[in-house]
Amino acid sequence: MEPISDPLPESEKSVVAQNRPLDFPDEILITVFRHALPPSWVMDWADTSVAPFPPIWSADLRTKLAIIGVSKTWHRIGLEFLYESVVLRRIGQMPAFVRALEGREDVGGLVRHLQISYFLPRGYYGLHDSQTRIIMALCSNISHFAFTPRTLLCTLPSVGSTITSLEYGPSLEYSDILPSLVQLCPTLRSLSLTLPEKYSPEHPTLTFPNLENVRLELASDSTIPGSRWVIPGLRRAVLRDRFRLAFPSYRSRQLQVQTFLDAYGRTIKTLVVLFLKLGDLQLLLDRCPVLEHISASASFCLWPLHPPTLRSIDILCYPIDAGVIGQSEWKFPALRVCRYMDGGLEHFRDISPTIPTGDEVGSDELTVVTDDSLPHLPQSSWLAVMLSEVGAADDSSDDDPDYVFNSDDDDGGSMDDSDSDSDSDAHTVSEGWVDEFRMPEDCEIDSDEALAIFRSTLR
Repeated sequence: MEPISDPLPESEKSVVAQNRPLDFPDEILITVFRHALPPSWVMDWADTSVAPFPPIWSADLRTKLAIIGVSKTWHRIGLEFLYESVVLRRIGQMPAFVRALEGREDVGGLVRHLQISYFLPRGYYGLHDSQTRIIMALCSNISHFAFTPRTLLCTLPSVGSTITSLEYGPSLEYSDILPSLVQLCPTLRSLSLTLPEKYSPEHPTLTFPNLENVRLELASDSTIPGSRWVIPGLRRAVLRDRFRLAFPSYRSRQLQVQTFLDAYGRTIKTLVVLFLKLGDLQLLLDRCPVLEHISASASFCLWPLHPPTLRSIDILCYPIDAGVIGQSEWKFPALRVCRYMDGGLEHFRDISPTIPTGDEVGSDELTVVTDDSLPHLPQSSWLAVMLSEVGAADDSSDDDPDYVFNSDDDDGGSMDDSDSDSDSDAHTVSEGWVDEFRMPEDCEIDSDEALAIFRSTLR
């Protein structure tokens, strides 16, 4: 990410006025640009997307670079879009970003959101440590910091006092995260992490007076912090399961959620929990006396419930059943807004567009939000890119999601060993595999070498 120069060369400044972009007010340009760029919930999902979807962040970057090349006005506004949210997905981007920060003093102040999510290969540990310190020093206005590395060997950088939103990936040890929680707990407004199996006996009591939003992943052995965390004003909680290898008993999953709501549910107004059974919903509602909105699976709508404050609900269906739309009014007496969504949306991190309140739609009527009732804007460029890559399923292709592998498709072992990533190697890795990833000091890559390697991959 190199420093971006003025996009208007001298030869272009003589262009006649009628051929130049229209001079729109900044407010209109910002609105148009926002619509042209992928929303945050799509960008969060982009790193985990697989075929047939292309990398949405690539389309996002191309659009931003196109904007800043139009005119001086577009350059000024587009530069803010380009740098307001920076995601480093490859270690080679680190020195390139530092070079941009050092080349223009105004760039660092534009960065509001910073995410580090790359895999750290051998020989880059010193570079990672030194460059993150420089970035934190030059970006003085960061409010959201996400550290989600794809390796266990990344060291956690120190965080600045301006941060009000923290996100940590599941590969990090809670003991490494704790110092930053101690530092920022007075000012944090949003927190996302995976809860640990246990806590140190010396764990301090953390009071989060301003924390309103948490997104917690529950592993099979996760323990709720309970009295270790004091959150007097929690408003929104998203509880996601992270049962990848070990599936706990249903009772243990149920107890995790109930324990969390016993500790923090009394102030929660929005709750997202999709992995519990039908009979548990009333238990959740009983623990959340001021709950106004819940996201749940379709099975939760099969019997009458009596949440006195619940005014809106998202129901995720597999697939959407048009026959049940409009049947929730008698089951939820206070319900005013109901949105039916495709069940696949549960894989997105945040599906929380504005939901009308009961006062906006009338106190005596239920509004069922379906596709036909929503306003439709022109298709955004990022969505067009996604849809353009989705082709018809091919019965003979391995890319077909319904394709069943046939042993006849095997090449009989004719593949050269040098082209294969055989799983058999996984069984021969020594117990000291972590040490194998640590390079000797004399093999460390410096910033110039890393930048040269990164540039070579862009050609």
